[in-house]
Amino acid sequence: MPNETRVGYGPELASATMKAMTTSAVLTFDQVVVRYGRHVVLKSVSASFGGGEVVAVRGANGSGKTTLLRMSVNAFKPNSGHRVGPARSAYVPATISPPSLAAGTWLKALPRPRRGDPNLALEHLGFDGNLAASCRTLSFGNLRKLLLAEALTSGEQLIVIDEISAGLDDRGLEGLENMIRELKGQGRAIILADQQSRPIPGADRTIRISNGALAEEAAGQDQMTEMTLRGPQQRVTELVEEAAELGFTPVTPPQ
Repeated sequence: MPNETRVGYGPELASATMKAMTTSAVLTFDQVVVRYGRHVVLKSVSASFGGGEVVAVRGANGSGKTTLLRMSVNAFKPNSGHRVGPARSAYVPATISPPSLAAGTWLKALPRPRRGDPNLALEHLGFDGNLAASCRTLSFGNLRKLLLAEALTSGEQLIVIDEISAGLDDRGLEGLENMIRELKGQGRAIILADQQSRPIPGADRTIRISNGALAEEAAGQDQMTEMTLRGPQQRVTELVEEAAELGFTPVTPPQ
């Protein structure tokens, strides 16, 4: 396999927006299809994620984003196609049913190698809950910080976080960005997903999933904005919708 990271748009690559990446692939999808009954959730997705690379994934509810993330962490097998990647990874889902264990006990309970101190990570994230109390008593924000601290201090090569900004204040976002930068320097592959239009911390490139297909690639938020504003005329309606998600308001609505 060549040492490059690629994002496929179904069975073909969109060469106009592709850039060769020099990182080694940690996770690769090859024509992955996922169905729930008769409904196709992922449509021939091909993508690679490199070590030392932070990839932002955007997608609305029902777009296939969560299925893509769960496939990334080997939560289930595709109906067709192939996933090539680590059997284990660190995953922070958008929602979780917290255990009744004390927060500090749960933080230490997961049997995985560590490359960081979870308590120090909690400090960076601004955790202000009680580690001696049950996880079920934590606020949503503190529960998210607990999950993030566990994942970010793991020794896993692949780290996947859904709804990256959920439950975090400015301090938490700053601490998260600093830790992601450190993990990137260690050569980890990091996938961060969000529905919000705000820039995702430290992202090298952004991909968008829509109706089960990877619909767009951009090298960071700035390039996505530039691509959106300079796109071909026949995509005016689509471009206006994308620009609105980035916070722009059109002067004249599309005809």
